[in-house]
Amino acid sequence: MITTSTLSKDPIIKRLLLYIRRHKKATVLYIVGGYLRDALLKRKKDVIDIDFAIERGAVSFARGFARELGAGFVVLDKERGCARIVYKTK
Repeated sequence: MITTSTLSKDPIIKRLLLYIRRHKKATVLYIVGGYLRDALLKRKKDVIDIDFAIERGAVSFARGFARELGAGFVVLDKERGCARIVYKTK
């Protein structure tokens, strides 16, 4: 079973949780997609792909978190509130 404590060991998730707490940016955040699958299967990947969904303000949230990480940021669909953060780990 994957729990918050299990996920919080991942350095990116740890920074995400700290960002949320520090800035009170999201009331509900769901981690979805391949990251959860890989964590369940204990797969190590060279490229980290973490998809998450929040109730509202996804674009501004992603912009702020990208700034926090020193990462790239791209709005994919402003109307639907979709954005991408591009972060190199190495």
